[in-house]
Amino acid sequence: MTAPALILLAGAFSDERSVQTVHALRTRMQVLRPGIQVHLVFISEMPESAHVILKEVATSGINEAVFVPLDLVRSLEPEAGVQELLAGLRAAFPALHIALSHPIGPAGELLAALDSKIRQALSAAGVREVDAVVLAAPESGDARGNALLARRARQWHNHHRLPAQVALADGTGLNVAQAIAALRAQGRRAIVVGSFYLAANDAYRSMAEMALRSGALAVGAPISTDERLMDVIMARYAVAALDLLEEVDAAPREREVPEVTAPATTSEHVEQPSS
Repeated sequence: MTAPALILLAGAFSDERSVQTVHALRTRMQVLRPGIQVHLVFISEMPESAHVILKEVATSGINEAVFVPLDLVRSLEPEAGVQELLAGLRAAFPALHIALSHPIGPAGELLAALDSKIRQALSAAGVREVDAVVLAAPESGDARGNALLARRARQWHNHHRLPAQVALADGTGLNVAQAIAALRAQGRRAIVVGSFYLAANDAYRSMAEMALRSGALAVGAPISTDERLMDVIMARYAVAALDLLEEVDAAPREREVPEVTAPATTSEHVEQPSS
């Protein structure tokens, strides 16, 4: 049986660094997963670009596709408008079975990636001791994503035995300067920032500059094409593909026995705790 196509769904990135990062992510995933067609679509270019890709998928003999939103702050629901776009694609390609996975969200597995990026930044800056950390993200997400981001900060605190503060750049919470000031008010001086950003785009660079001006000793690089991110993507893809398979398998039975209504099923993403 041919595996469903994996379509990475990127946000409306306007800067070249973000575009290059997600293209590199798609290329690397295709190399690591040669048995799966891996494509990339930008929300800002939908539905036209998605039509082109889905035609390619259908022509290759694959009749299933899974969209995985590359969103690090939302956990259950994609950004506004995505569901409507997918509904339009399903109507345009009735022969294709199209699924939408949960977004990447503040996955626990990504804390290891942040730790790795921070160690590299500390080494480059010649810093040996840290007494507080800031978990910086570009914006708030859905309610579940926000709760998970706060949980990641607590897990970071528990793992490193250091105070951890969340910083959001969109004004919905403390920004990175305010988060650093709050830690300094607690007597902390050796503060480092971990970046829950996908790419070194304009938003990341603004945050990093603000952090360094505010006294941070180092700022970790974005997650970018880290292998742990690719593992989370594949996990989201696998869950959605399994749900898709169950839907396809159930359809003939519903046609054969129309008087029996199958109970609705739901797929719940279970977060794994980070060590």
